Amino acid sequence: MPPELAEQIAAAQFSHVYYFATPQIAKNSSGTWNVSLFNEFCSFYVRGFSEVVRAAARAPGAESLTALYPSTVFLDQPEKGFAEYCAAKAAGETLCDHLALNAARFVVQRPRLARMKTDQNSSVLGPDAADPYPAMALLLQDFCGWQARTPQ
Repeated sequence: MPPELAEQIAAAQFSHVYYFATPQIAKNSSGTWNVSLFNEFCSFYVRGFSEVVRAAARAPGAESLTALYPSTVFLDQPEKGFAEYCAAKAAGETLCDHLALNAARFVVQRPRLARMKTDQNSSVLGPDAADPYPAMALLLQDFCGWQARTPQ
């Protein structure tokens, strides 16, 4: 993360981080481990999350930071071609667990979200993908007490 962006995040004095950053989730059809793909996923799910959370936690007078790191049911239900994605998401969950060890400083939730229909992943999902609106509304309600309104 560029230093000026880290300073802007710290200056904003956020109390919560909702981390939904992701690259295109590509299936690896080669059958062999793809280091470049793994590194790309890690740049979002591990390094990117770490940099954003640490920048937000540096805010002047910040006592604690609450972070939401959405993970994936792919960790519970592995599928061929997604090893790099799953390994990077698992590393991100481990980072969350280690941040949460400092409970006075970080509150981190890392729910494993179900498959959802989105533009980003519609080509790899089958018909069992959930509608994202109800799933996200429930997630945000559980996380921060936000109450969803019915879409008009």
